[in-house]
Amino acid sequence: MSIVNTTILYAIRQRRLCVGMSNTQKGISSLGRFPEWLTKQLSRKGWLLANLAREMAKREGVAESDREDFRRRTKAIHGNISHGLKGKSRLGDDYIKSIADALEADQTEALKEAGRLQVRDKKPTPSKSPAQQKIDALLAILNDEEKEEAISLLETFTKNRKKAKEAASRARTAKT
Repeated sequence: MSIVNTTILYAIRQRRLCVGMSNTQKGISSLGRFPEWLTKQLSRKGWLLANLAREMAKREGVAESDREDFRRRTKAIHGNISHGLKGKSRLGDDYIKSIADALEADQTEALKEAGRLQVRDKKPTPSKSPAQQKIDALLAILNDEEKEEAISLLETFTKNRKKAKEAASRARTAKT
């Protein structure tokens, strides 16, 4: 298991073991579902936490050509995220936004998953059918190219189904 998965699973496990305790008692800052969100985003890109740290350092303007400075900054970013996930330090809103940017993910979604933004839906969201939930879960693990392929397959399936229904209707009409 990779270091990032171990770190994130540790953060998730800590939160589950400390249900009913205040954040101070837990020794962790509340990150909501952020560790799970981060795991999903890293998996989507095929990255480890180290890849994220390198991308964040690049986006901060640290030159890769200055190997020592780049290594030092990457190590610091990696440590900041790891400590934040373990509850040893707090990841600030701007830091969470930087993580989202480096992952090319939505900042608002990242903040919501971290429990930093309250969702204010006036309309209750309808519950999804088990089939829709399964489809959503399957789509979540696909990259954009694979999603386009899945859409193409579904469109072909739908067209073929429509043609079959039309043919069956014509056959029924011809019998009468």
